[in-house]
Amino acid sequence: MLCAGAAVVAGRAGDAILLRPALVHGAKRGALGLVLAVLASAGLGALLGVTWAPLSAASGTALGAACGVAAVVADLATDLAEDDALDERRRSALRPLAMLLPLVVAAPVAYAAARLLVG
Repeated sequence: MLCAGAAVVAGRAGDAILLRPALVHGAKRGALGLVLAVLASAGLGALLGVTWAPLSAASGTALGAACGVAAVVADLATDLAEDDALDERRRSALRPLAMLLPLVVAAPVAYAAARLLVG
């Protein structure tokens, strides 16, 4: 879950620096944010893989990257839903979802990837 959180934070930081090119039309997420998100989650995964016994650096990197991609995709989906919302009330209802959905989506991915990598 740390990797998913790092991916969202790094992705939003990258979007604050440079938003263009946007990932899809109407999104507030850019390509730099995507690259930084995956790199941050993979790097943190490698660090955690080295420190925890059943993982290695390579498996930690794969686990971190998988969690990061899942979190970024969920963050992008929430962003696109907010862009399609018809009024401010519907947009405000999506704000808590934007905070929680990346972690909720990354949790089963983390479990499945860890089961595949550790056994």
